[in-house]
Amino acid sequence: MSSQGNIAFASGSAVFEGVPGKLGLIAKDGDPISGLPGNVLFSSYTEKLAVNNLGEVAFIGSVKGALSGQGIFASVDGDFQKVWMGSEYDLTSPFSFSDKGLVMAARTQLLFWDKKTTQIIAQNGQALDLYPGCVLSFSSSYGSPAFVQPRINNTGDIVFGTDFKRAPNSTATCPASAMLRWNDGKWSTVVDTLQSAPNMPDYKFQLAGPTLLNDAGGVTFTTDNTYYKTGYFFSTWYKLPNQTPQLIAISGETVKLDYFTAWLSIASQNQIFARTNNKGQVLVVNQPVANAPAVGGNTVFSGEPRAAVPYIGTAQLGATQLTPLVSVGQQPPGTSRTTYFDEITGRSINDLGDVIIRANITDAATGSKADTLWYADQSKIINRFWSGDQPITVNGKSYKYYRVDWYAQSDTQRQLLLHCWGYDSAIPDALLLMSY
Repeated sequence: MSSQGNIAFASGSAVFEGVPGKLGLIAKDGDPISGLPGNVLFSSYTEKLAVNNLGEVAFIGSVKGALSGQGIFASVDGDFQKVWMGSEYDLTSPFSFSDKGLVMAARTQLLFWDKKTTQIIAQNGQALDLYPGCVLSFSSSYGSPAFVQPRINNTGDIVFGTDFKRAPNSTATCPASAMLRWNDGKWSTVVDTLQSAPNMPDYKFQLAGPTLLNDAGGVTFTTDNTYYKTGYFFSTWYKLPNQTPQLIAISGETVKLDYFTAWLSIASQNQIFARTNNKGQVLVVNQPVANAPAVGGNTVFSGEPRAAVPYIGTAQLGATQLTPLVSVGQQPPGTSRTTYFDEITGRSINDLGDVIIRANITDAATGSKADTLWYADQSKIINRFWSGDQPITVNGKSYKYYRVDWYAQSDTQRQLLLHCWGYDSAIPDALLLMSY
């Protein structure tokens, strides 16, 4: 679902797009495809369906006829067309799609489609003015793409990670890796491994884990570091264009939960990774740890990046600036004292600052369980607005669905896109917008 409320979905071999009450067919089995011969027809949707704010759709699908195989296809201005076929480029990673076009990594190239033409914006061996005497480099023994996790936003910024090496006969000092920004032919550095963290000269950035890019140009990224005095640390940062990286969280910071004081754990970079909206508000899921016998469960935190780094190293870290919203083991608001959050299964944040949490709750006394959805602001849980044991009213009729999948949260409205599964023909499957 786009921030403007456009939705897209696949049903069988067909793909649809629109707004509630006004859906249109994008493609179905046997349809022709602009950019391919007439004897090559669309066969079916495969994976990765994306819709932008203009109502344009891109996805991976398959063809039949004189050619077979998979490709990336898009619907722009009502024209269903080929973007790239797998036979044209060695496509190896998920794509990113926005109002400005589509970006994807091949094994040795970074491809950008501006909805008209394809441009190779980066490739192995390419020199950049940002790093004289250095060239883009990648060697993969595992078949990974050369350019890591490319992202594109609605202003045309493209951000990706890459390795570097010295150019032939060069004595330049090159970063081992860097995260770069490209927009309309202009290059800039987000962060590289030659840089130290602000106020922490011995803490070098070592890029790891996922990357996110928002429409403000803010990049959220994770680093891992072996700090020579105190050991191994993960950290998550937020970087706006032309500004210093801002610390979101670093493993070893402490947090006071309901039942003990813990520190943010370092089991993996994904456990401290943040989701950041277009206003820079963040959502972090982490499993704090403490001295036995206390055992922490997954905890959802909200807040904002630090304005300045308060540490000069990692030997004496302090309390996190983030606010814990909900933690496994905690009693949910409005429930009996024997009830607790058993598992956190989903979470998201939108541009309103609204936080949605999906969690299983359990009553220790009776053993009963329930799948639930909760709404929180930046400081606390506000209310539970759905439970799996309650019916959902659709067009004046109440239905009890046996399964509900949460697809997306609107950025600008207090709505969720849900796929509700019925038991039989009397209770049909439904794609619903639920208000909270």
